[in-house]
Amino acid sequence: MAKESVEKWIEAQEPGSVFSASDLPSSISRGVRDEMLSRFARQCRIFRLIRGIYAIPLWSNLLQKNVLPSMEDIAQALARKFGWTIMPCDDAAVNGLGLSTQVPARLVYLSNGPSRRYRIRNATIEFQHRCLRETCMKGRDSKLVIRGLKGLGRSYATPEVVVQIASRYSDEEWRAICEDSAIASSWISRLLWNEMRRREGKLEK
Repeated sequence: MAKESVEKWIEAQEPGSVFSASDLPSSISRGVRDEMLSRFARQCRIFRLIRGIYAIPLWSNLLQKNVLPSMEDIAQALARKFGWTIMPCDDAAVNGLGLSTQVPARLVYLSNGPSRRYRIRNATIEFQHRCLRETCMKGRDSKLVIRGLKGLGRSYATPEVVVQIASRYSDEEWRAICEDSAIASSWISRLLWNEMRRREGKLEK
């Protein structure tokens, strides 16, 4: 029954999803989880990206092959596995927001865990141990948006760019990001709240 539960869990995941054994239901023993994940990897039903990190195959019609999931999702899966709180550095945040079509060869995340580095295909994910006030933010999206704007800098983080970023989120999600910006730089917080007010004004018309 436990093995069937693992199979059902795998089948329920979206293509491109990244996970580790710790993401599976805790009611299933670690031994069964590891056994089944190893079996599915041998059968190519899932892919082993690095030790302990797997992905559901993601097929690209354009390339006619399975493609690597986003580096942001891989970094988040590693963070969940080890119980870390992470914060994307500038290039990682800009890439995670879809504002850059190029994947940097090295993506850096600040972490409350130990400093570590992982090689994945032709890219490297690096975690650097830091104590940051931004780690107090409640949401993953808040960290991504705020660090992304910081990475762009004042010259490139225009209201038009913020509109583009905000289109990824619902009004409720965007308000939560705005509220988290209280501990961000004042110019970033102002940009986020201006977009919130623009949204609210549009709804009132």
